[in-house]
Formats: sequence, C-alpha cells, structure tokens
Amino acid sequence: MSQMDRFEELQGKIGRSLDRIGQRLDAMQKGAAQDEEYENQRKELEREKLSNSELRGKIVDLESRFDKLNEELEAARNIRSESMVRLDGEFQSLRAANERLRDNNRVMREAIASGSASVDMINEAVMAEMEGLKAVREADIAEMEAIKSELASIIGQN
Repeated sequence: MSQMDRFEELQGKIGRSLDRIGQRLDAMQKGAAQDEEYENQRKELEREKLSNSELRGKIVDLESRFDKLNEELEAARNIRSESMVRLDGEFQSLRAANERLRDNNRVMREAIASGSASVDMINEAVMAEMEGLKAVREADIAEMEAIKSELASIIGQN
C-alpha cells in the first residue's frame, strides 16, 4: 500500500469520524432544545396548577358566601312568614270583634226601639266597642311589624 493510499484511507476515516461527531452534536443540540421545551412546559404546568388552586379557593369562598346568603334569605322568609301569620291572626280577631260589635249594636237598637234597654246592655255594648278598638290596635301593630320586617329585609339587601 502506498503512502497515498494510506493517506486517502486515513482521510476517509477522519471524514467519517467528523461526520459522526457532527451527527452527535446535532443530536445533542436537539436534545438540549427538547430539554428546554420540556422545562418550559413544566413551568407552564406549574403556573396552571397554581392558577387552578387559586380558582378552587375562590370557588370555596363563593360557595361559602352563597350558603350564607341562602341562610339569610331563609331567615328573612321565616320572619316575613311569621309576621304575615301574626297579621292574619290579628285581622281575624278584628273581624270577630267587629262581628260581635255589630251583633251587640243590633240587639241594642232593638232594645232601645222596644224601650227595654238596660244599664247592663249599655255596659255590654261599651265593652264590645272597647274589644273592637283593642283588636284594631293589635291589627295595626301587627301590620307595622310586617312593614318593619319588610323594610329591614330591603335595607339589608342594599
């Protein structure tokens, strides 16, 4: 083998070695780029996890506020319902007292017309009238309480 052949053979080996080195460098650069992309995606995932955690915290807070508002609404409904029941009861008492007053007045008119009105009848008429006035007063108080609770719920909403 001549020196020229030997030189060409060594030159071919060096060229192939340089090609392999180049390929390995390219692969390393691609790996570094993939590593960098992987790191960027990992960081993005961490940011998303943090954001997701914050949103879950906000959801828990909102659910808590929602539950509290529902409880307040239910309490206001109960108060309003109780006020309406009381108001209805007072109006029923008022109607009954007025009915008794009308009956008593009718009996009184008949007694006066026949000339048989007694002090007891007059006293009974006055008592019935006082009972009617008391029922009116109780109904007015119940109505004011209902209005007051309604205003309180409206003011509480603002």
